[in-house]
Amino acid sequence: TNIITTDTYVIHSYADLTIQGTGTLFVTSTNNITIWAEGNLTFSSCTVEARNNSHTVIAGTSGKTLTVNGGSLSAQCNSGAYPIEGFGHLSMAEGTSITYPANVHYDEASNRLEYADGSAVTGKAAIESVNHSLWVAGHKLGGSNSSMGTYTFTGTGITGTVTYDFSTNTLTLNNTNITASSLDDGIESNISGLKIQLEGTNIITTDTY
Repeated sequence: TNIITTDTYVIHSYADLTIQGTGTLFVTSTNNITIWAEGNLTFSSCTVEARNNSHTVIAGTSGKTLTVNGGSLSAQCNSGAYPIEGFGHLSMAEGTSITYPANVHYDEASNRLEYADGSAVTGKAAIESVNHSLWVAGHKLGGSNSSMGTYTFTGTGITGTVTYDFSTNTLTLNNTNITASSLDDGIESNISGLKIQLEGTNIITTDTY
């Protein structure tokens, strides 16, 4: 797990850039674009969570391509700015899709994520493989396939033990206290057949779902 926090660009690439691997990257800018790519930008098999307070989270350049090859990419702006914009094209590998919000697409004319009525997606967006469609207090499921075995959720808003078993689609809560922020659900899932195993006493607090 890798964490980078700054008040300006966390990553600013003037040329093509690929971020890859089986690890996790948390990047936060408190006062600027979090990831700005002036060339093509590719995320391959990794888990990346990008956030900021008031600007576009992941910004690209018209004519350049954002590619997501499996893994998990999440972008969230606390003030409701665009999570992803500016790229001329969005390319997603087979089995990878926009999982949040539901029923949106990347519009290549406006260079942003949009709903069917043409309105812009703001705040939060996620592009990921099927196995990543699970969040706990805003933290996404890591690992790109079932060979990862068991994944443990950690981070702000999670105490106790929260694990996911890829082989059985089971989320286990063991003496947990989960507190979600104003933009996040306590538990959010797009996984068909998800099972939640309760062990000990578990508390979930949120002002949304």
